[in-house]
Amino acid sequence: MLNGLRCCRLTAVRDFVRTPFSVRRNVVKVWRPVPTGIWSELGTSADRDLSIRRERTAAVGVAILVLILIVGLGSVGFRADQRDTGRSFPLIGKSLVDVPGSSPTTVGWYYAPGQSLILVLWVVVPPLLGWAIVRGLWIPLVVRNHPSRGSSIAFARHLLSVYLFVYVMIVVGAALMPALILVSPAGTEFFRWCLWCFLFGESFFVPAVMWGRFIIADRDGSVFGQYRYGGLAFYLLLFVVIPILGMVQQLD
Repeated sequence: MLNGLRCCRLTAVRDFVRTPFSVRRNVVKVWRPVPTGIWSELGTSADRDLSIRRERTAAVGVAILVLILIVGLGSVGFRADQRDTGRSFPLIGKSLVDVPGSSPTTVGWYYAPGQSLILVLWVVVPPLLGWAIVRGLWIPLVVRNHPSRGSSIAFARHLLSVYLFVYVMIVVGAALMPALILVSPAGTEFFRWCLWCFLFGESFFVPAVMWGRFIIADRDGSVFGQYRYGGLAFYLLLFVVIPILGMVQQLD
């Protein structure tokens, strides 16, 4: 009977991480309980090898998407015609009085490296720094002497896929900006800012829900430690509240 119960737990955990998309989908299903044994069942070498490949693939994907945001979408804008003389419209952010490095008579698309860098960094740095601290420091320190250390790290490796899909959504949403600008640079400015704020919310909301669910489900503190709720409060302050305040300042 015990073997059957453990087999059911292992099946549930493997279903949870069956594909990168299933991980992303399952971590935000707050109406469903986290499977029992998520941190202790992925103990085989095949499980660990799969988790390593998943994490490396997700890391490459996240790096590419971040570069697209910073070097591409965050550096492109549109200078309107005479009706909006002196105004330029970055793909990300509010309109500017002038375009860095461009002629005042230039009309059309332009490339200005780093013009929306601050806005993009608020979307990129806090979530990834939070992941590095939780995945790279917090969990390994707590489970370093635990019998299920290998299984815990194997499961944690799958979670970078969640961040990959977060940035996929952000990049896809930001890629709609050129079409909106072409419709009406000034007329769609407020809507584009609201869209960017929504995409920014994705960057902190999904990771916060994910880590919150796992920390609350860790009832004995075997993965997140005795002071896990204090750690969760610190995470929410540093990687949710502060980024929100930082983005609010951009409204001025």
